[in-house]
Amino acid sequence: MEVALTGSTGFIGTSLIKYLSGRDSLILSPFDKNKYSLASIDTLKDFVKNKDVIIHLAGATKIINNNDYYNINALYTRNLLEAISLYGKKNVKFIFLSSFAVYEELTKPTLLDEDKTKTIPHNEYGISKLAAEKYIKVYSQEKNISAYILRLANVYGPGMKQTTRSVIYNCIKSIQTNKPIIVNGDGKQMRDFIYIDDIIRAITKSIYYQTHNFLIVNICSSVKTEIIKLIKDIERILNKKAVIQFNKIYREKGYWIGNNKKAYKKINFKPKVNLENGLKKTIDWYLKNSI
Repeated sequence: MEVALTGSTGFIGTSLIKYLSGRDSLILSPFDKNKYSLASIDTLKDFVKNKDVIIHLAGATKIINNNDYYNINALYTRNLLEAISLYGKKNVKFIFLSSFAVYEELTKPTLLDEDKTKTIPHNEYGISKLAAEKYIKVYSQEKNISAYILRLANVYGPGMKQTTRSVIYNCIKSIQTNKPIIVNGDGKQMRDFIYIDDIIRAITKSIYYQTHNFLIVNICSSVKTEIIKLIKDIERILNKKAVIQFNKIYREKGYWIGNNKKAYKKINFKPKVNLENGLKKTIDWYLKNSI
């Protein structure tokens, strides 16, 4: 099975390449920026040609110019889909990593549901991811592309970069370097955190499952974690106190906890790494690599 990947040098991409490289059944083709450009459809011909699976990991997560979110996350996704429709194999599988940012901000601790929760993004990043999802659905329906959209909760783990939208990375770094952590509201807003190894398992399962033409699933832990409790857990593992500054003007009230039942039903995915163990592994990696 030939598998092409964009974003293969990023946080998730690096871990995925490492995990899949040992599988004899797969031929991996990472995206080469010297040969291809997501801004130019024609350059993508050889990248998509004869591939059985194309995993689209590349995207903007933390940038200064909001216009780049749409260009990189939405239009580049559309360009890749167009290249697949022109030059790719029939019935190719397209796997896209989306985000919980596409959902509306809930004011009650209700689980985010793929089929019930409204998609009302609250920032440019979420809007761009939702736009990409819309492109994918159209191409799946009109061009016979089997599409799997994985909506990710807050991903963390060894290999995180400062440019990622990671609450956990920022908290670890701030505590370790004695910098203040800015907490919006009272810190009791809840988030869903999922370890990198579980993300890799979910993507791998999506590669091998062949039963869906179009699928959207949450990839998450379904475990509620208050931001203030997360900081306390990191403090305990680091054995170091955090400098916390509460921004009471912005009273963030969002609950971003996903329902992962559909992922289990459709691709047999359940997370294995709990937050305690994941934090220990992540902090151990950070301490070894931040010197």
